[in-house]
Formats: sequence, structure tokens, C-alpha cells
Amino acid sequence: MARKREFRVGDRVMFPEHGAGRVVATCEREVLGQKREYYQVKLNGSDMKVLVPV
Repeated sequence: MARKREFRVGDRVMFPEHGAGRVVATCEREVLGQKREYYQVKLNGSDMKVLVPV
């Protein structure tokens, strides 16, 4: 079943704890035996990247 994505690569997003960032990619990771899709977000002003479930 295809999921509707709220964001696209290049979209700007805001994290209350970390500030603004940009969606740079989507990726699939296995966590606790289940594969899930994530947005990869690079935060402004740092090299930190955050994975957010789609």
C-alpha cells in the first residue's frame, strides 16, 4: 500500500527543539525488525541530520 507523503525533497521544515531544516532525502531503515520509510532532514547551521518517519 502506497503512503501519501506530506513533504518532498527540498521542502523546508521546522523542529521546535532543533530549529529549521530541509528535507534532503527519503530512506528506508529497519527498526525492531520492521522496515519503515523516513525523511532525512538536514538542520540549518549544523551538520546534524534527523530521520523522521514518513
